[in-house]
Amino acid sequence: MIERKTILKIIKGILTFIVLFGIGWLVFYLPPTNATVDSFLKKNGCNPSALETDYNDEYYCVYYLRRHTTLFFGQIVKVPKFTFLFLFTPFHSANEIDFDKNGDRHVYVFVITRDRGAVIYNPINGEYIRDYDGNFRVI
Repeated sequence: MIERKTILKIIKGILTFIVLFGIGWLVFYLPPTNATVDSFLKKNGCNPSALETDYNDEYYCVYYLRRHTTLFFGQIVKVPKFTFLFLFTPFHSANEIDFDKNGDRHVYVFVITRDRGAVIYNPINGEYIRDYDGNFRVI
């Protein structure tokens, strides 16, 4: 039979893993709120005063946001490019082709928030586009 000390060591190891996993989830995977995303993009968008944007500007801005941000306890934080922390970015690409308006193409930022679910923003000026409704190609 297995000794009592061995069973206690196994239980202690499992509980330690659960606690460390929970702390890791809180640090890097807790989604931001809608207000957090709004304020971050208004301050840190690529060109907050832009009225019109084009596909190329949006694409490079989405790339920048994905490579230079991470989540830390539900807050969006800028990080240097060379760190691995960009793996926990809240920003994802959402591509849209509008066939009604001469085939205009856009690349937007797709963010999953705690309070509103999936929300889509313009990465250049931080403008709210709409809630995710399934009509975007999300990457």
